[in-house]
Amino acid sequence: MKKEAPRGPIHRAPELQAKEKTQFCDGAVDTMCSFYGVEKTVFTEMLRDGYTDIGFGRGPLGWSDEKTSRYTVAFAAFVKKGSNIITTFEVEKEKAPFADVSLGLSERHYSPDEYQKIVNKFKLVLVKEDLAGFIERFDWPQR
Repeated sequence: MKKEAPRGPIHRAPELQAKEKTQFCDGAVDTMCSFYGVEKTVFTEMLRDGYTDIGFGRGPLGWSDEKTSRYTVAFAAFVKKGSNIITTFEVEKEKAPFADVSLGLSERHYSPDEYQKIVNKFKLVLVKEDLAGFIERFDWPQR
C-alpha cells in the first residue's frame, strides 16, 4: 500500500512557499512605509550611497523574546560591498498587559557577527534581494 505525502503548509510546492515568504516579508517594508514614515526615497538614497543588497522581513507571527517581550515587526538590512558594516531599519514592539507597545523605528549599524546574532535572537524571516531590483519591484504605498 502506497503512503500519500502529508498535506498542509509545510508540504506545499517550494515556489509557493517562496512566494508566500516574499509576501510576508514585503509586509514588513509596507509597515515601515505606512506607519513609520519611511519612503521610497530612503531606499534610493541607500542605493546611491553604495548599498547593493537588501535583506528584509520580520519576526514570526505570535513570537516574542522571552526575556524582553520584544519582537520585530519590520526589518530591512542594507549591505554595501566592501564594507563590514550592515545598516538596518528596525521596528520593534513590546508585549504589554493590555496592548503591544511600539518602540518606533530605529536605524542601527552591525558587524556581520552582530547582525547574525540579531537575526537569530529575533528569529527573523528574511528575503535577500538586489536593492535596485527591490526598489523597482516593490509596490510602494501611495500617500
